[in-house]
Amino acid sequence: MFPLPSRLLLLSCALISAPCCALAQDLETPALPPETGSLPEPVTGDVGATAALAPDATSVPAVYIEPVSQDPMLPADEAPIAEAPATPEEPVRQQLQAPAVTAPSGFTNPVSPFASSALGSGLEDVARRFHLGLSSALTYDSNFFQTSSNEDDEVTFVISPTFSFQTQGAAFQFIGQAALNYNTYFENSDNNGLGYNLSLEGNYDGGGPLSAHASISSSKEQGVNRYYGSAFVETMNFNTSLGASYRISQKTSIDGRFGYSWTDPDEAGLSQTENTSFDLSAMWQATPLLRIGPGVSWSLAEGSNQDDRETIGPILRAQYKLSNRIALDGTVGLDFADYGGGGDSDTDFNCSLGVAYRWSELWGMSLRLYHGTSADGSRLGTATGSFRETTSIGLGYHRQVMRALWDVSLNYSMDDSSNPNGLLAPGDSDYFTFRTSLGMPIFANRANASVFYSWMDESGGLRGDWNGHQVGFQISTGF
Repeated sequence: MFPLPSRLLLLSCALISAPCCALAQDLETPALPPETGSLPEPVTGDVGATAALAPDATSVPAVYIEPVSQDPMLPADEAPIAEAPATPEEPVRQQLQAPAVTAPSGFTNPVSPFASSALGSGLEDVARRFHLGLSSALTYDSNFFQTSSNEDDEVTFVISPTFSFQTQGAAFQFIGQAALNYNTYFENSDNNGLGYNLSLEGNYDGGGPLSAHASISSSKEQGVNRYYGSAFVETMNFNTSLGASYRISQKTSIDGRFGYSWTDPDEAGLSQTENTSFDLSAMWQATPLLRIGPGVSWSLAEGSNQDDRETIGPILRAQYKLSNRIALDGTVGLDFADYGGGGDSDTDFNCSLGVAYRWSELWGMSLRLYHGTSADGSRLGTATGSFRETTSIGLGYHRQVMRALWDVSLNYSMDDSSNPNGLLAPGDSDYFTFRTSLGMPIFANRANASVFYSWMDESGGLRGDWNGHQVGFQISTGF
């Protein structure tokens, strides 16, 4: 008979060794699905599409997932993870895209009516999402008319009912937005008025050699515009674009793009402007991440009192995509310009570059670079038939801070107006803006609230040197 201490020691060893033996047996013999009694076949093809679990994961047999190859440019400790498609309760993660690059509009309106477009609504499913929303903003402007002296401040209230939808099928995707904007000016009530925004975007990719993208938009904007001599104007705007890519072989494709924009201010003496462009490129898949190729571009810039400015020249286009971390789309080209009225021909260049960088789900950055020429719509530019050459660069940064999103942007623009006939032109100007905002969801994620601040400074221009700031609050909700 063992003494009491020895019996306790033997009992402890037995209790410890039993689960260890069971664990070792489990590791040596993999668990088999109860339905089949054998291991399932390895999954091949699109892992993300075949490894999806039903809402009740316990009723699904075990699935072997084939290892995912790592992007060669990602750090070794950040290999991509095969993710199951989102369920109706889980939003689809948007693929990173290079930001669109357009010419500056000249307006200083600090808010967008579609701040709530990412919020949930009561009418949505996996393939179709409808959003009804309401956005309102209150803004204080310290130098509303952008004057170098005798500055006038203003408080503006904007209310905007919005509607947006997204529908997606196997090959097509459509996104639409609409908003009505009623602007109330506390100090200049004669300027109160109604504006709108309409846009429709479509994408096609059927898995074959052809993919395409098209967009169309129309808007009525109002406010003080520095391109019109800091006058208060209402403008009607129309834009459309079409892009397509046709794959000839595994590494070569032909890309084409078409764009048209039209702006018409309501003030007498200001010029209606139009810009049309087209380019064609032969693209080569130089590496798994980089597409690059030469091409040719054509453009036409028109104004109410300007001679038509027509250009043609070679371009070089590049696209770079690293997983869901970096997206780049850039074009640089040489323009040989001729004027319809017999003005002096000249040589210029065009450039557009959009870069998006997302380090993680918490923060990312963006870069936009633009260089181009359009008709100068100001009174002096219209009277003399001048054109405005614009170079603009913008840098953005956003950071998730707990439930809030912090956004910072810096923009710098150089504008130089010249006349092909050697007449007096409005001259050049330098324009700098700093903007920051902090927003977060409120009311159980049914609304979004944000505060924002902007600083603006212009040197030169039609009204001389001036600066000012804007500060405000915006709240948006979705239904």
